[in-house]
Amino acid sequence: EAVRKRDLGVIVEFCLNEDDGLYNDEVRREAWPLLLGSLPEESHQLRRHTDWDQVHKDVDRSLLHYEKEEPNKRLYKRFELARILHSMLAAEPQLHYYQGLHDVATVFLLVMCPKVDTLDLCSPSVQSAFKFTSKDKDEDPIQLVPVEYQTPTTEEARAYWCLCKTILHYLRPCANPDLHSVILYLSCLYPLLEEFCPELAVFLKKIGVEPFFALSWIICWCSHDLDNMDSQKRIFDFFLVSSPWMSLYFTAAVLIMNKQDILLLENDHSVVHSFISKLLKRSFERSGEEQGNKKRLADAMRATVKYYNTFDAEKLKQKCKVNDMFEPFPFTWMTFMTEIELQKKKKREMNIFILNAVIGLLLAVLVFMLIELYRYFS
Repeated sequence: EAVRKRDLGVIVEFCLNEDDGLYNDEVRREAWPLLLGSLPEESHQLRRHTDWDQVHKDVDRSLLHYEKEEPNKRLYKRFELARILHSMLAAEPQLHYYQGLHDVATVFLLVMCPKVDTLDLCSPSVQSAFKFTSKDKDEDPIQLVPVEYQTPTTEEARAYWCLCKTILHYLRPCANPDLHSVILYLSCLYPLLEEFCPELAVFLKKIGVEPFFALSWIICWCSHDLDNMDSQKRIFDFFLVSSPWMSLYFTAAVLIMNKQDILLLENDHSVVHSFISKLLKRSFERSGEEQGNKKRLADAMRATVKYYNTFDAEKLKQKCKVNDMFEPFPFTWMTFMTEIELQKKKKREMNIFILNAVIGLLLAVLVFMLIELYRYFS
């Protein structure tokens, strides 16, 4: 109902506070583009770009858990995935492909492109369509792709747009020529942890565990480390209505919720690093605990919001003496976020007014009773 009415305030509340987020892909197909701004009127055709071959290599290793029994369907999805990635990198040449970007793109693909086709792998046109790379360096691989396969479908264009906006605004440092900005971002993890669980921060630093264990959590929004697609989509719901810094706060929340288990580990770097690098699976993909996994994920998100509201990104940047690597949040098209904040501010002011009124009334009653007692005893 909120999506139909384009009530973005309600959608944001669902993304932040409901255990199931936006509930299903049908809702997400409408809600995610609304949260990310208007959709483009036209899609981009495939064009050669500098990361073409690397994209193809990663696509060949993607969707391993998708339609295991029907490889033709998986192959079709890989082709869609490649077209989305190639379209984005051709349209935004300032972006550089990084390993793990295909995991982010996969989530948008599977939500926005529910249709599953099978392909006749013996067909010459299909075979040539999947020749994304060419051994001849002077040969343009796009020329090997039939014209009918060169333009993304309408559904792919929606996935492409969501991916493009996400990388440009939420994950921009990851798509730089180097990971300097990402490393700087990760360096803020332990200072953040010190604010809420200094004991754990001291333990990890003393053993010498660098925050790089969380690299894939940050640059892939956890989609590389989690196999459960419902959990991945729920995390995307959450991050798409949050500050780009929220993935760091979520990382801190996951560490803190596992504090007792971590502190019981032996003081050995390899043991601790191995344990915490698998924390996402240990926390949210325990075998036979579907409802428990969902609840733990919801609890981690609630803790994340609490930590951010207590010690937000501005305070964290000041503490770490780092410049912001993102555009100011909410982003320019997110006027609805500003309205939500104004509503929250008015609500807080009203609560304060009511509280002060109640306190004033109680004080007046107390003074009246003291006066009456004084009169009675005098």
